[in-house]
Amino acid sequence: MAIAIVAGIFSLLGAFLGALLSRKSDRGRWLRERRSVAAERFLCALSDCGLIHYQEKFASRTEEAIAVATRFLPAEDHGRIVRLYLPANRREEFSALTSRIITIHISLGANPSLIGDLSREMGRLQEMLESSLST
Repeated sequence: MAIAIVAGIFSLLGAFLGALLSRKSDRGRWLRERRSVAAERFLCALSDCGLIHYQEKFASRTEEAIAVATRFLPAEDHGRIVRLYLPANRREEFSALTSRIITIHISLGANPSLIGDLSREMGRLQEMLESSLST
């Protein structure tokens, strides 16, 4: 009788432990998926804004400044979501890098030689996002 009770207790503990581990694994998978989706949306929005900006012609610098500010808002919004998923020690670096990339995008029309800087900064951003997705 005592053996049956002990076996029953261990069976219940095993089931409980298995459910707990499964839940933890599922949460990790869900979190990685959410990070991936947020990063994808951010990168697409950032890329799309740059393309739109280069194709437009503006009557004045003021008109251009207003258009640029509104064009990059979706990328900035997605960037805020990505920032939530980053480790705390990478958030400021991410924000600074994003600001530099947007500034380079805005300046490319007047200074096409910045394309190398844009490529380098986008590579750094890609590496940062990849490293955060792998953890």
